[in-house]
Amino acid sequence: MAQTAQAVPQAPEAATMIEFEGRKHSLSGAMALLIAGASAFFMGFTNVFFVEAMAWIFLIWGALLLYANALDITLRYQVTEDALVLYSPVRFWGIRRVWDWGHIHRLDVEVLQNEASLEEDVVVRVYYTPEGSVAIEREDMPYYAELARLIVEKAGLKPQPKQQMTSFDDVPLFSAATYTWKK
Repeated sequence: MAQTAQAVPQAPEAATMIEFEGRKHSLSGAMALLIAGASAFFMGFTNVFFVEAMAWIFLIWGALLLYANALDITLRYQVTEDALVLYSPVRFWGIRRVWDWGHIHRLDVEVLQNEASLEEDVVVRVYYTPEGSVAIEREDMPYYAELARLIVEKAGLKPQPKQQMTSFDDVPLFSAATYTWKK
């Protein structure tokens, strides 16, 4: 079945938007908990109260883990001229969060362990304070060199003195460390 593309008028900022994907997760742990909890009911093991309670706990934790993974998988980071947009269609309390560049005040690149893997052990943390508020919001992102570079450039952040990391393409992975850019 062939699909036809339809022209959709876009806002001017959508034409210059760059999008990055969220963190990828394996759903096998969540599915194993759901299957184990459901199978206790199907196999008739729930005639003892504590077994039934454990089955319900497995079902609830499996559903929560599946939802948390779905949040990370569907999350999109959109860089526009005016703001960083965090979009997730399954985040019911805020499908689209818009962080303007003027209120992003810090970015950390954190290497979580010695001899780290760039895909699994490096995290970007972006700190944002909404206008007129003292609350600090933080978003933990997977490491994309281009995304980190764009956030630093558009928010006007500067690297902290005596920092080993000078380029986003060259992350020192030999030891656990945090590299910070601030206003």
